[in-house]
Amino acid sequence: MFLELVVGFLSLGLTTVSSIAVLAYWLGRKFAQIDARFYLLNPKL
Repeated sequence: MFLELVVGFLSLGLTTVSSIAVLAYWLGRKFAQIDARFYLLNPKL
């Protein structure tokens, strides 16, 4: 019973952490693209 509970919490935590990591990576790439476009509009920034 205890082992099943621990495995359940670990799998839930791993899923949550991996989802957050993927979202952070994706947002980082999007912001990098936005910054590059702003630089093309005004290289003085």
